[in-house]
Amino acid sequence: MYDWFAVHALANFIIAGENKVRGVESLHIPKEWTYEDIRVRVHTGRFVRDFSSQDKHAGKYRSGMLTKIGDIEEHEWFAYAEELIRRNGDEPLFKRLKSWYRENCAWLRGEKELHRYTLECFVAGIHNCPDWVDYEAFHALNRSTKEQEG
Repeated sequence: MYDWFAVHALANFIIAGENKVRGVESLHIPKEWTYEDIRVRVHTGRFVRDFSSQDKHAGKYRSGMLTKIGDIEEHEWFAYAEELIRRNGDEPLFKRLKSWYRENCAWLRGEKELHRYTLECFVAGIHNCPDWVDYEAFHALNRSTKEQEG
């Protein structure tokens, strides 16, 4: 189990003054965190009202992701996921999965949407799940790509 005060302190360390994540070089996540810890269970969101304004409708919408370690804002989750991929040396596999989705998922319109979808699926471990509809085809392509590189 995690020390939730430490997680909250870490989140406050990562978030700069205007709710933006600092550069990845300053992102420090605990070594014991795994993909399972940040796997998205459900997307969350709520309107955060700005009480300093006279307008009742002033504020912003906060989008997040509920994970094993808690409700994390989207921009933080993306930074965590990218750092875990880097730390585990999974960049080549991530790039191959992203390329697979680019070629086979017509509903993913832009690069940002493609990157987001690939990150969520990669962290969820879809590439390791035999029930995934493209499991065999992806791994056959993955094996041939590795043979060509090696």
